[in-house]
Formats: sequence, C-alpha cells, structure tokens
Amino acid sequence: MEHGSLESFSAFPFESYMRKIRCSVHCGFAAAKQAAQRYTEEVYSQSILNQDVADNVTGPEVTYSFKEVITYRNTRPDNVVIAKGRPGFVTEISEGGRFRFRAFLDPSYLYTDPFPSGNIGVFKCTTLSHECTWITVTDILCKCVCIMTQNYEVIIPLLHTLQ
Repeated sequence: MEHGSLESFSAFPFESYMRKIRCSVHCGFAAAKQAAQRYTEEVYSQSILNQDVADNVTGPEVTYSFKEVITYRNTRPDNVVIAKGRPGFVTEISEGGRFRFRAFLDPSYLYTDPFPSGNIGVFKCTTLSHECTWITVTDILCKCVCIMTQNYEVIIPLLHTLQ
C-alpha cells in the first residue's frame, strides 16, 4: 500500500522503496526487466495525472523552487502560510509575484508539554487581522494546513515546504 507523501517521513525510506520494487515483480524470470517496465509505466501515468491536474488549476498562482516546486495560491485550502514569523492567509497574488497577506493577531501555542508547539510551527489562532500587508516569496517560511474547530483554527506547517 502506498501512502503518497507520508513515505518521505519514513525512518526507513530505502526499505519502502525496495518493497515497492519487489511488489512490482510478479515472478523471478527477468525481474530487472519487469521492475524497469513497471517503473516506466508508473512515471508515465504520474506525468499524465500531473498534466491533467495542471490543466484544471484556475486563478493566480506563483511557483517558487528552492529544492523542489512549491506552488502558492490565494484560494482555500491552499492559501495558508507562515510569513514573517506569523501564520495567516494569502488573499491576493499580484503579477510581480507579491502576495497580499492577512496575519492572525493572536497566534498561541496549541500545547506546551513536552515542548511548546510553536517550536515546530503549530499554532492556535482565533482572530484574523483586518489589515493586509504585501510580502514576497522570501518572507514565507512554509505553507500550512488550517484545521478549523468551533473556537479556533489550528495552523500546522507542511514539513516538505519548510525553507
């Protein structure tokens, strides 16, 4: 079973990779050839899927690449970031690659034991600022996921987007 991006958090990524190869080989005859064919099929089908997804994207977006491609958008749920040390939402993207950013006024720790959640970028927020500021890609620490509860919103960073 494949878990998508969770594989990048594995303590043993090579074993996971080898298991994937082993599962793609159906018998011992020409095992290397079978593995290569399955890999080619997977890469091809993934490229087709990525192309279809890219064709369906609407609205402005900015792509920034340091080590990998990170796409920023101004629509939920893909518009939550931590910028200048504060969590908030990207509300607009200008042609020059600048972002209009609304920060939360009151980010606090979701938990403090065994360590403050802010150490890993997890915040509990209730009040969104009415004021917007303009930021650039270099001001953004990472993209996040926002989980809404009845009383507050929990901001959790996406680890693969940390700069």
